[in-house]
Amino acid sequence: MRFAVTSLLILTLGTGLITFEAQGFVNENDRSGYDAIPHRNIFDLHGPPPQAEPAPIIPPTAQIRLTGITTILGGKRALFMVQEPTTPGKPPIKEESYILAEGQREGPVHLLEVDEHSGTVKLEREGKTSVIALEIPKSANPSAPPTFATSPTAPPFAHSRTPMPQAPQIPAPLPLSNYK
Repeated sequence: MRFAVTSLLILTLGTGLITFEAQGFVNENDRSGYDAIPHRNIFDLHGPPPQAEPAPIIPPTAQIRLTGITTILGGKRALFMVQEPTTPGKPPIKEESYILAEGQREGPVHLLEVDEHSGTVKLEREGKTSVIALEIPKSANPSAPPTFATSPTAPPFAHSRTPMPQAPQIPAPLPLSNYK
């Protein structure tokens, strides 16, 4: 055991002397060549760019479609379909229908004026006034006049009918003499 302690002591002292002598070989004045590296900026490094102010977030407005105009019951009324904007991460909101008379307000829509001859309405939504026209369905042939379900001159149900097909015939039963 004494041999192990002695050899451990010699090993520790020898390692310490070698380390001490190795530090003496480093010349502190010779580092001058390395001090210039950060100042040369060989990788063309720059500081972070200045942060631009984020643009203000403008919430989307409701989509409004004019689906009809009526003057039944003595007043001018407009029929709307309103689609509220969806919020991220939530299912789309169902489209709601409104029937408003002139001067009425419902949700984001305030109906100001109805012009039944031109098919337009003037409304205010979120502080902005706009004019919306009736949507006219587009046909496959743009030069063709709009078609209606029935012609005004033809009587209803004047369509030619095709005869009904004959019912399939049931075969006659086989005689029992065949089953013995």
